[in-house]
Amino acid sequence: MRLLLKPRVRSFNYPANSRYRNLDRLREYTKLLTALSLVGVFCAIACNSPNYLEPTPEPFDSLIERSAQQMAQLSSLTFSLHHEEGFTELMPGILLRELNGEVQIDHGFNLNIKGESTLFRSFIEIGITGIGDKTYLTNPITGKWEILERSFLPFNFANLGDSLSAILLAFNNSNSTKDRGDGESSGHQFTGTIMTDDLATLIPGATPMLEVGIDIWISPTTNLIEKVRLSGPIVPSDKDPVIRILRFSSFDEPVSIVAPL
Repeated sequence: MRLLLKPRVRSFNYPANSRYRNLDRLREYTKLLTALSLVGVFCAIACNSPNYLEPTPEPFDSLIERSAQQMAQLSSLTFSLHHEEGFTELMPGILLRELNGEVQIDHGFNLNIKGESTLFRSFIEIGITGIGDKTYLTNPITGKWEILERSFLPFNFANLGDSLSAILLAFNNSNSTKDRGDGESSGHQFTGTIMTDDLATLIPGATPMLEVGIDIWISPTTNLIEKVRLSGPIVPSDKDPVIRILRFSSFDEPVSIVAPL
């Protein structure tokens, strides 16, 4: 008689104190702790996410006043002037097209002028230096330095910081366009008008009681003027249309102004 024997099957039910069962429990605890940690991280990120609401823009008057104060405190700066349209009559027979200069406030200025002689129908270059109450220029024909009456100059750069500060404070009908770039300037652009009487410290020969269009660019980092655009006739010899562009840089950097004679 054949006996049928039931095959023996190995059991994987480990005893309660088996080290294998303890390893399985450790794996489960590790998975649970990992999941809880991830939940905590996501909650922390959500609770500390930045506020994307745009900051309230600074009031126009506040920014203009602070810029005016800083311009008035400058010790030196460099600048340039060119005409987008028209020209400036530097003196009878000489038209100013482009100007580069540097100013040491309360001391003097150096100018390099590129212009045109209507008498000789040729381009000319003139150097001008002003120190104290004396002004010198190079003769456009001989190139030698001569003394010039300052009243002949259409601009006064001796106290440029104060002049620009006064222009800022006289600004009216302004509209602000924040962070606008034009390829050369960026930051806060202000557009408005100004009376020629308020330009008299910079342009002594300005015709009284004329309204001029003005755009001013103020750096968002330094609060100093980067650029000024004046649109319209200012002095009696101006012929409309005339647009002047002034740019400013190298604030408070060393400048050497020496009398040539």
